[in-house]
Amino acid sequence: WVKDTKGISPSDWEVWKSVREQVRVVCKACDGKGHVKNECRCRGRGEILDKKKSELQGVPVYKKCPRCKGRGYPRLKDTEIFKALGVTEMVWRYNYKLFFDRLVEHCHIEESYAEKVLGNVTR
Repeated sequence: WVKDTKGISPSDWEVWKSVREQVRVVCKACDGKGHVKNECRCRGRGEILDKKKSELQGVPVYKKCPRCKGRGYPRLKDTEIFKALGVTEMVWRYNYKLFFDRLVEHCHIEESYAEKVLGNVTR
């Protein structure tokens, strides 16, 4: 065995072998839930009302959303959508893409309408 191990005795192997300790840590992004929410306080606009500065100045003051850093909602990529639907790219482009784009556009219109109505109610 000396020839195979080049003069190292088995007791030396025990010293060299080290096992990493496994530590269970909670993910900061998802808080241990396993998924990250896509929503934030800005509701996709990228800016939120700064309450402290608004109270000091007496007029609404807006700042970048700290969660999305002013980006708003992330747009879904076409490749993610047709893979999730389980169809080919050509079927997606010819049959579903126009419907999906119009649905997103309709959602934006309804969201702006709801925000306008909410603004009228809360005045």
